[in-house]
Amino acid sequence: MAETDLPLVHPPMRTDVIGYLACNSVLGFISLVILALRVWGRFIGIGLGPDDWLILAAEPLALCGVIFQGIHSTLGIGYDMPTHPELGANITYMLKIIFVQQIVYLFALGAIKLSILFFYLRIFGSAGRTRLLIIATMALSAVWMVSFIFAASFLCKPVKKQWMPLTPGECGDQLIMDESMVITNIITDVIIIALPMYTIWNLKLRVAERLGLMMAFSLGLAVVVAGIFRIVYIKGADLTHNLTGTLAISIFISQIEPLLGIICVSIPMLAPIYKRYRHPNSSARYYYEQQHPNSGGPSGRQVGASAGGSRNTRHWEMNNMKVETAAARDDDEVKSLDGAGSDKNLTGRQRLMASG
Repeated sequence: MAETDLPLVHPPMRTDVIGYLACNSVLGFISLVILALRVWGRFIGIGLGPDDWLILAAEPLALCGVIFQGIHSTLGIGYDMPTHPELGANITYMLKIIFVQQIVYLFALGAIKLSILFFYLRIFGSAGRTRLLIIATMALSAVWMVSFIFAASFLCKPVKKQWMPLTPGECGDQLIMDESMVITNIITDVIIIALPMYTIWNLKLRVAERLGLMMAFSLGLAVVVAGIFRIVYIKGADLTHNLTGTLAISIFISQIEPLLGIICVSIPMLAPIYKRYRHPNSSARYYYEQQHPNSGGPSGRQVGASAGGSRNTRHWEMNNMKVETAAARDDDEVKSLDGAGSDKNLTGRQRLMASG
């Protein structure tokens, strides 16, 4: 790969490359719509939490990935360099984009992982052991993100050797780093997906309902599948002699991951909106009954506690099912939230009672 000051070459975009870009553009639009609905549901309900802010931060990063993919698509990805040597004029520019793209990609995935875990902490974090597991996985995810951002940033010494290969210095093995990043990403995703399964399975619900909840929390497996396809593909990638030929599929799959992640973690949040407007007469109904004057109101903020340090008793009614979580101490506060906040009421101590 020679460095050159020749002008960039823009060959016609291949049909498959156009298809990859169109697919991710559609996914980007879908993720925007679903995220907008999620945020709207939060605003009319319990208000935005840390999980929402993190997914909001991940969305523009994921969309930046689609923009990077579009730029690459105009530079000849999909064409084999041995048969199109003129594409060597684009290599330095493409490597600069890849350098930035990797860091943006890692920030996006890290934000998505932490968003899911903050969501878990809010709905499953009342039990001590579960809470510790969630916090430990948060730490693991943060360390994963920071470690690979550092590795991607300083793979070469000096750093500019990453996009100017003829610069004197040395570089680590890009392919090995990519493989380890994808494999560990899959492992952390599987851990995150598995975290709530034991709690969900032990809820006092019908088997079909438990399986439905488990499926909703397992949508992220789509991202795992994308990661597996990517690791299989990059094992045969020739980054040294045929960068343009290998980038088309690699970039396509890598940009699918954050987009699918945002979609999969946001879809379960839309159920209260659906129930509220699809069945307005029998949708989720929530009420506030405050026993203490120092209340944060129905926005989802904490209700003031008594001097004795009371905890909350939450009541959730939906159609013919009533979910009640009791955490008894000296004093009780009865708190129930707007329909968009139903996820807040699923905790590890749930007791479900059929309400005739």
